[in-house]
Amino acid sequence: MQAQNRLALSIALFSMAISAPTPKVHGQTSSLPDGRLQVVAEKMCCAGCARKVSSQIYTVRGVRSVSVDLATHTVSIEHGQLSAPVLGQIWNAVQVADGGPVTMTTGEATYRLTVPEDPKAIEAHRRMGKSQQISFVELKDPQQAQLVASKLQEITGVAKVSVDMPSQTITVDVADKPISPWSMLQVIRAAGATPAAFLGNYGTLAIEPTAPAVSNVSQPKQPLR
Repeated sequence: MQAQNRLALSIALFSMAISAPTPKVHGQTSSLPDGRLQVVAEKMCCAGCARKVSSQIYTVRGVRSVSVDLATHTVSIEHGQLSAPVLGQIWNAVQVADGGPVTMTTGEATYRLTVPEDPKAIEAHRRMGKSQQISFVELKDPQQAQLVASKLQEITGVAKVSVDMPSQTITVDVADKPISPWSMLQVIRAAGATPAAFLGNYGTLAIEPTAPAVSNVSQPKQPLR
């Protein structure tokens, strides 16, 4: 009942633009506190769409509040714990509601999905089938790469994991159903590595760390001695 009341309140206050600001991207500073995130849902264009998207997000366990700014197609969400699987569940919820998610911003990173439009790019992605290629900010050495690969190999459904150190990439082949990049993200981070992007037949999910907030308060000058 409380979730329904929060949803009704969010919808009723659309015209007052109660949502948090549009997500900061491309290395800009984020002001989002822990437990909060924003999703840009480009297909969400009316109150009906917003209700559908919000209702679907509320099915994710742990979601505390959802508010929408239709003018910027932005959904602001509060959750108790933003693990990679939770981020995946929220992203999937927006997809299921036909919201067309394109970016997700937390206090730590911005996740941006780019879908290929050029015919050659579309064909290249299509040929990947169920495989996914993961690029990294840095694979420090072969030992770290093999650690990440071994952890990915433990995921149910993974058939083969290949490491390419020169290109700083790891390719994951699956035996049956495609594996969510969000599930692999959790495993990779637990192994101490930082992925930069996931490439699959869905497009490219790029990950850009959010720059830490910089205080505008100047430090008092020390007196000259």
